[in-house]
Amino acid sequence: MHTPPPLFLLSAALLGAVAGSSVAQPGDPAEVPAEVTRPAREPTASLKLRYRLYDNEDLGDGGGVSINRVSADTEIVFPLGDASRFTLGLGVEHSDYDMELTTIVPDTGDPVDRVITLNASGSLLTPFADRRMAWLVGGGVTSAAELHASFEDSITWRALTGIMYNPDPRVSLGAGVIVATQLEDDPLVVPFPIIRYRIDDRWTLATEGPKLELTYDHNEQLSFGGYLAWENRSYRLESNAGVSSEGVINENRLPIGIFGAYSPNPGIDFRVDLFSSLYTKYEARADDETELGEDEADPAVGVGFSVIFRF
Repeated sequence: MHTPPPLFLLSAALLGAVAGSSVAQPGDPAEVPAEVTRPAREPTASLKLRYRLYDNEDLGDGGGVSINRVSADTEIVFPLGDASRFTLGLGVEHSDYDMELTTIVPDTGDPVDRVITLNASGSLLTPFADRRMAWLVGGGVTSAAELHASFEDSITWRALTGIMYNPDPRVSLGAGVIVATQLEDDPLVVPFPIIRYRIDDRWTLATEGPKLELTYDHNEQLSFGGYLAWENRSYRLESNAGVSSEGVINENRLPIGIFGAYSPNPGIDFRVDLFSSLYTKYEARADDETELGEDEADPAVGVGFSVIFRF
């Protein structure tokens, strides 16, 4: 079993994962990178591959939606000085939407098809006060759009900062805030707490950006848990989409789920998720920020699979 690192480093890594992913998808931050689970004086890297299925969600207007989503995210961590670390993150996500008979966008029952999301980010972690506190700053850029939509009109920017304090070997506390631009909407400001509490040798309660997760470590290889999160995505529509020409669809979710994870060795983790959304809302806007329509989806069961490699 690995020697546990200072808790503020774990919390900082979780917060840094949010800086490495778009505010459009903070409910799914990357795993804790390898450099905080063992001493490292040279760059380390991780690669996460993931698949998620949202199946047959009924919309209030009588329509429905299913989503197949695959993604790949990589992080490279560069040690700086005695304790600071710079993390570079790159990611791509492909979402295949099957919308039927919805009235979210007038005159079309299938307003969105395939969406490509590209992410790039950087964050700097700097411990101080004898490493009992840490400061994190970061930022990034995201492009999210249908395949033939305008790339330059699909870009959003974000910045993140947070501070953490480790008052006890089992407790790390802090606060962070994300500020991000949105497509055809006002900038978004999301403050959130940072908590990591080792309840005992098996149970851990932690926040990962706007996500609260409870984990039970059955042994060194197998763990289980549950979580509640918030997710927000927005993407530019294709320019030939009728009245939705160059418009935007925004998707908000409040998923709750359970998971099981298996780590055969320190270099690889497998995870399976079963989840449902307590709240799902779709909103469409024109390119002048005019609201075109909105709808909410009924809860439906989804499933996810992921694997992460550490180098």
